Amino acid sequence: GGEGGGGGGESDGGESDGGGAGFAIVPFGDFFNHSPSAAPSYAGYDAAAGEYVYYAGAALGAGEEVVVSYGCHDDAVLLACYGFVPPSNPHRRAPLALPLGEMPERRRRWLAEHQLVSEHYLTADGPSWSLLA
Repeated sequence: GGEGGGGGGESDGGESDGGGAGFAIVPFGDFFNHSPSAAPSYAGYDAAAGEYVYYAGAALGAGEEVVVSYGCHDDAVLLACYGFVPPSNPHRRAPLALPLGEMPERRRRWLAEHQLVSEHYLTADGPSWSLLA
């Protein structure tokens, strides 16, 4: 199955009962484990039914675990936002920091002007696009 974590029941895209976009705390939503390979699913407020609902992205067999994807997040985001780090994460990455504080001001300005100061990282698939620029 998936790795555990909290926060799966929060939504920022559901409709509030006032008709506008709102937030919802859905206590049982935290029972769904995260799986980065979960089929795309939908969770939101169904105004017609007056309920917050979850729809599976794929058919589930009897006894199959219900999982959701919290998104394509690296370990730092999963830990900070959801309180867990999965043992295996296809979105794991290693951030690389440019030593900007050690560079002359002229070089830092040039990098900024050419939009080369951004988030750089390495993944199992290779370097970020910003490193390839």
